[in-house]
Amino acid sequence: MTKRNFTNMEEIMYKALHKNNSINLLLPINFEKKELLISDQYRSEYKCPVCKEPVKIAWGDVRAPDFKHNPSSQCINSPEHQKGKKILYEAASNSW
Repeated sequence: MTKRNFTNMEEIMYKALHKNNSINLLLPINFEKKELLISDQYRSEYKCPVCKEPVKIAWGDVRAPDFKHNPSSQCINSPEHQKGKKILYEAASNSW
């Protein structure tokens, strides 16, 4: 089994919906279902649990598996949004 790298958890979207069922990529049972979860049968049907926009699964051999929004997404659950919130929080914390 490939070693999982979860160093930046706040930047990883590891949950999505598939036909209204929640898929959590951190659960060991889903590592056993990798081939099914990345198959064409599933791949086009993942949705963000927050905004319900389509998301894509990314599951390679080096990084932890995750779901990704379209780069133009404005969802509050997207990694770009989470990263922006973190930057603002750190800037505000340092100004006090």
